[in-house]
Amino acid sequence: MKRIAIIGAGPAGSQTAYLLSQKGFKVTVFEEHPIIGKPVQCTGIVTSPFQKALGAKDESFVVNKIDTIRIFAPNGNSIDFKFTNADWIVDRTAFDQYLANKAIKAGAEYFTDHHFRGYQKNKNGIILTIKDTKRKKVIEHETDILIGADGPQSTVAKEAGMYGNRKFFFGVQPIVRLENNNIIEVYPAKTGFCWVTPINSHTVKAGIAAEEQANKQLKEFMKKRFGTDYQKKVIETEGGLVPVYNPKQKVQKDNVYLVGDASTAAKATTAGGIIQALIGAQAVTEAISEKKSYQKLWQQRLGKEMHISLFMRRMLNKFKDDDYNNIVAWLKKPNAKKILETSSRDYPSRFIMKIILAEPKLLSYARYLL
Repeated sequence: MKRIAIIGAGPAGSQTAYLLSQKGFKVTVFEEHPIIGKPVQCTGIVTSPFQKALGAKDESFVVNKIDTIRIFAPNGNSIDFKFTNADWIVDRTAFDQYLANKAIKAGAEYFTDHHFRGYQKNKNGIILTIKDTKRKKVIEHETDILIGADGPQSTVAKEAGMYGNRKFFFGVQPIVRLENNNIIEVYPAKTGFCWVTPINSHTVKAGIAAEEQANKQLKEFMKKRFGTDYQKKVIETEGGLVPVYNPKQKVQKDNVYLVGDASTAAKATTAGGIIQALIGAQAVTEAISEKKSYQKLWQQRLGKEMHISLFMRRMLNKFKDDDYNNIVAWLKKPNAKKILETSSRDYPSRFIMKIILAEPKLLSYARYLL
């Protein structure tokens, strides 16, 4: 029986552990934090393809459903998109623990408070060096296959020489007391965007994901949206890095693999990566169990949509205020609006040409790709 060690118990790591355990592999998961799913570094928005990627119909971790997104232009104008299929807001701690429990029931073994330090190869396989933080000792663990699901700054990627040239969104997310009408709000920001996402009728997650000046921009946004005394309304603040997709990313080297944020699999448009983590888990499981090229499967399953999102982000990063003002005005036209309301943001290839045909003026922004 092949032994597999997975570093990281987020969605990518635990879904991979579950799928591989079902295939009969001996799976061990090492998580550096004492509690799976904490600290939270994600808003938890997932679109309708989520259930298919998850491979199950379960809502036990869903805290809200929202069918309307309001996008604001710098001039104050806005447009509402009412989606055919509502977005789900998942409790990330509950969701991560749900996936881990599924993996454990399938046979995976979990160790929390275990920090991956590095690895070496010998004739018997791969020898991991792990710091048992709780017991304050260093242990060794032998495995045949190593999977890095350890986030955007993946130590596994660094140790394997697969880290590459990485860029990041800096995400900061205050949880704020606010009576709301259950609409997601999105605002443009320099090299990113700001948002207000309701958790329930009186609490929202507000924040920013940007490649530069995130803290400065967030303060300006919070004052404008919640008032100069916004800090009195803040319950707590979450945050972390999100990788910007790298089309040249290497995700497999011999018996070492990368999934989820460790493989830079996050959408450059919205910084979302939950569905991409689940798809990556499926791909790495197929590659290992059927002896296929994970690099090829990863590109086939994720590359196309991620490339389009990256091109869109490069364009958005060059936008001026007037560009955003024009786009919000153009997308109010019924044909363009309907296309976006009936399409998933996770699959831009399915609507990008339709939206251009519905509103040809959008082609003028192709100049920003140069």
